[in-house]
Amino acid sequence: MFDDQDSLARLLADGGVPEVVASRWLVDSRATASLMNEFYDRLLSGETVSGSLRNASHSLRMQKEFAHPFYWAGFAAFGKS
Repeated sequence: MFDDQDSLARLLADGGVPEVVASRWLVDSRATASLMNEFYDRLLSGETVSGSLRNASHSLRMQKEFAHPFYWAGFAAFGKS
């Protein structure tokens, strides 16, 4: 599940946090804000963490300015779902 022994996601999961969404690389702030707004809207409407992230990523990549994978592919959900 984790390649990096010192990753924050690993530390949180080992500390009992059931699900963590984290980026694998430095990310663009505007793209991330858009992604997270969509992610939390979906999460609060009842979607799972992984489903919310998948659907928010899809929505972001449909926007011309954020279509490149750099803007949406760096995020992953770690944990139970």
